[in-house]
Amino acid sequence: MPTLLFQADRETLLPGEVLSGRLQVFVQPGQTIKTSGLEIYFRGKEYTTIVTGSGKNKRFYEGKALVGRSDLKEVSRWATRRIIRDGAVLPGTHLIPFKIHLRGHLPASTRFDGVGNAPKLSAKIEYCLRARLSESGVFTDYEARKAIRILGKPVPDKIAPRRVEPFAAHINRLRMWEKGEMTIGAKVVDTELFPGQKAGVILALKNNSGATPKSLSLSLKQIYRVKASNKEKQVSKVLSSRFFLMKHLHKYEPLTKQELKSLNKIDILARRCENRRAILHELDHAPQSTEFLQLVVPPHTAPQFQSKLIKVSHELVVKIHTDDLCTNPSFSIPVTISPRAPPRAASSPVDPVAPRSTPVVTAEMALPVAMARPISEESLRNYPEFAVQVVPILG
Repeated sequence: MPTLLFQADRETLLPGEVLSGRLQVFVQPGQTIKTSGLEIYFRGKEYTTIVTGSGKNKRFYEGKALVGRSDLKEVSRWATRRIIRDGAVLPGTHLIPFKIHLRGHLPASTRFDGVGNAPKLSAKIEYCLRARLSESGVFTDYEARKAIRILGKPVPDKIAPRRVEPFAAHINRLRMWEKGEMTIGAKVVDTELFPGQKAGVILALKNNSGATPKSLSLSLKQIYRVKASNKEKQVSKVLSSRFFLMKHLHKYEPLTKQELKSLNKIDILARRCENRRAILHELDHAPQSTEFLQLVVPPHTAPQFQSKLIKVSHELVVKIHTDDLCTNPSFSIPVTISPRAPPRAASSPVDPVAPRSTPVVTAEMALPVAMARPISEESLRNYPEFAVQVVPILG
């Protein structure tokens, strides 16, 4: 049985970087391994599952798509000429170097299971290096696999503020009796966030209703959207939440019943326009008259990304809690959670454009077979991550 081992220089990379390493093929002297050629390739796949219903009505929907692909045809042809003679692998140890320019748009390696109640969503994205001796057995081929982790593509660390234009939220009591409206506006300090960073929202409010705002809440929501078997489902999960008491309660005094009855459509429209101008002025020039909400993004928050079957996005949800069983108005603000760029080593080349996914065999890669040295058993014991088990698969 031949031994195939992958040795990757780095197993965790960013999109656009270069994946390099060596493949070791070892055949014992006197052993004959028939094969038609050696294939080396890099693959990224995503798998999704949607579970709906329960009991006898439970249904499973599965999806699969290819997100990254690189066939090392030049390296495979060069290796086939070097290590295969007369349809058999030459005995001894052979080292085959390779380089792969990763595409700049690859989604990050991810995995989540059983998100939501009805339906339940599961998904994962995996990348791996694979090498196979084609037609090397009667029923199966011998191959080696090496898992590669792709991190999320970092974004520049810059401040991206955003203003929520003032809008009117209708207030009802028990969803039946109208109690006027509140005019709400907000300003987000930064919509480009990172795990562990603080998210801040400045809120301005004008109350023209019979309800009294008592407190505020700010939540970070993560939204999963998954496709599988022509079915698309979405679930959300609250990652973090905080409550705040209103600082300027004297400004939000409710209207009396007589004031509510005396309001007509013209008065409502006039007050709405006046409130919008006042809210814009407070947000830009009078921050001391506004409410400030702050929330820390959890350190293990999954970054935002989108692939063929999976989409992960985030929202900040602001909610105003009132009394007397009245409506609690709320609004959401889309934000972007991105990973920070890790410290980069000087020897790790980066190709931000990555024009090619298939490398070219250069002179430094074309090492003679005589120069290849086997990996000792002691080295394999000290570095068990290099020992990739040979797995037979169907030919």
